[in-house]
Amino acid sequence: MIEIKVDYKIYFSIKILKGYDKNMKFLKNVDPAVNHVMLLNIMYFNERNFDQDDVLSVVYKDMDTGEKFVENINKPKIEVYIVKPEYRQKVGNVVRDYYPKEWMEPVKVRYRNRYSEIAKILDLPNKEFAKVSPYVAWSNMDIRNYYCIQFALEYANELPKKINCGFLDIENDIIEIDHFPEYGETPISLVSYIDEPSMSAFLFCLRTKHCSYAIDPDTNEPYDCRDQQKALEQDKEGFIKELHEYFDDIYGVLDYHVLWFDDELVMIKKIFQIIEACNCDFCMIWNMPYDIGNLTRRPNTLLADPAKIICSDLFEVKEVYFKEDNNPIAHKRKHEVRISHPTVFIDQMVMYAGIRSAKGKIPSLKLNAIGRTVMNDEKIDYSEEGNIRTIMYKNYREYCRYNIKDSLLLMGINKKTGDIEDIYTRMEQNAELSNEVFTTTTMLTNSIYVEFYRMGYIAGNNRNKMDSSLRNKLNAQAQEDAEFEFENPDDFDSSEVDDDEEESSEETQDKPTAGKKKNRKQFEGALVQNPKRMLPSGVNVNGVPNDKIHDDAIDQDATSLYPTTMRITNSGNETLIGRVEFIDDKYDFFKKLGLEDQVVIGTDGKAELTPYQERRYLYERIPMYGYTFVDKEDEESYKLNLSDDFAMKVSEDAVEEITTEYLNLPSMEEMLQMYENM
Repeated sequence: MIEIKVDYKIYFSIKILKGYDKNMKFLKNVDPAVNHVMLLNIMYFNERNFDQDDVLSVVYKDMDTGEKFVENINKPKIEVYIVKPEYRQKVGNVVRDYYPKEWMEPVKVRYRNRYSEIAKILDLPNKEFAKVSPYVAWSNMDIRNYYCIQFALEYANELPKKINCGFLDIENDIIEIDHFPEYGETPISLVSYIDEPSMSAFLFCLRTKHCSYAIDPDTNEPYDCRDQQKALEQDKEGFIKELHEYFDDIYGVLDYHVLWFDDELVMIKKIFQIIEACNCDFCMIWNMPYDIGNLTRRPNTLLADPAKIICSDLFEVKEVYFKEDNNPIAHKRKHEVRISHPTVFIDQMVMYAGIRSAKGKIPSLKLNAIGRTVMNDEKIDYSEEGNIRTIMYKNYREYCRYNIKDSLLLMGINKKTGDIEDIYTRMEQNAELSNEVFTTTTMLTNSIYVEFYRMGYIAGNNRNKMDSSLRNKLNAQAQEDAEFEFENPDDFDSSEVDDDEEESSEETQDKPTAGKKKNRKQFEGALVQNPKRMLPSGVNVNGVPNDKIHDDAIDQDATSLYPTTMRITNSGNETLIGRVEFIDDKYDFFKKLGLEDQVVIGTDGKAELTPYQERRYLYERIPMYGYTFVDKEDEESYKLNLSDDFAMKVSEDAVEEITTEYLNLPSMEEMLQMYENM
């Protein structure tokens, strides 16, 4: 006989923290009663050598004074939520999408050790089980997202936000190479930076120390621009006057500063110092990887530590890290810039494309094309003087104007479009960082966390980040325990957790080791035919049946079918009251076939089938509704989920199929035959 059971057993225990401070106002320099602050950036530095603490650096600005602060939080904690004992039975063993706030107890744990601490609170056998526990919420999000959410909950305000923007562009001396340079390979010859609030423009010029090794075919002499540089340096006032004549009508009157350097490292350092001194909130760069890639990696080429050149003294941890995202879709690029600097560096091209992505593909994202579209202006055309390799040597004065013009175009485009205000509004409304504003999953997730909290609910952990095999092991262990007694709650001291149990950050957790695949259980899908094994039963082509082209075929895809169905039927983890689990019915299957005498019963009372019997049970237990497998490889790979099949038949009111296939009752045809034989 088939047994059906609903399992409500609970495996977890909880220790309640006494005297817990629910206030997560983590900024020491902010008056809680005022909250006139705006968030700019959050960086997490997770030192993996355990000799150093992990540090969270929060960059924010006082909107009353304009002063910028960097709050360095050592051993940062997060607030996770644990289901209270009296509500555990309602939760069962299902990770919920959300929990009523009154069901939850907030607990502060150190982020890097969080799973070890949670495991100790819950008396779990190991920290791995803490990652999949249905009685924990807010534990598996990135710490940067967590503090974005906390900032939105604790420091949100509706005051207008004044954003200080800067615009940067660099040029490299590539005369001696015949390929596109690697980042940091060639000298940075020019850098222009424009500070919009003060209307100040800075041109950083690197003096050339010697003539080039490359030969100018026009003169048959080495390329050399030293005389042109000296002439420009001596005529600084005249050059600045020219800049006013060229650009004031379109871009306004700027205060131009031309700075000369003999040492490239000194120049790079001065660039970041001036950006910081200008109190720049967001520094925008068009197609940022080229500029930031060169600025951050050039010191390495010159045998210097980039952190000592670039980083600000406001940060406790000095780090320079840049990772380019090569996604072919521009607005989906998430370049990662982690520089210990109070300014946020943004790819203006990605920002421009992302804001307009709903309108369709932009024909060209080159600065020249966007400049013409937005500003009715464009880059300086130096084609008569040379190309990008030679212009520095053919006409150095024009080369400098060209570099400044690029930065002016960036400022003009942003002033016309107001894109940075759009970006910050998205950051503020969705509790996310600047490089995440076009990532729908992050935007929706963070928004849900905030809005659910304000409505009195705690959003659950992201199940997609959980190891399904761990959840299965946890449920299996729960089933082995007939009874479970909860321990008396005690105060929990996070300092009791050993440092050698510390967890890596989300950045490393979610990325598999190089050369290894994640051990993730695949979702069970529909019966999918391998097209390589299809029989030639389609349209005749030159008299031969085709296996790819078929008549009377249809393909339909309903938009948002699953979420819509869930809403209509009120289906979800929160409405789940139990799961149907089938106990061993293998003996019943063979008894129905009259072969019960061939089945061996083990010491546990369950049938122990031979490989042949297992095969028969798997493929004959519930017939495939007339389908037959031509290829045995397909048949071997197919497995029927009895629970899913049973649930489907219940939803379809397939009473006869339920009674015959699951309760071993005769079908209507069999009962009629029995009646006729009476």
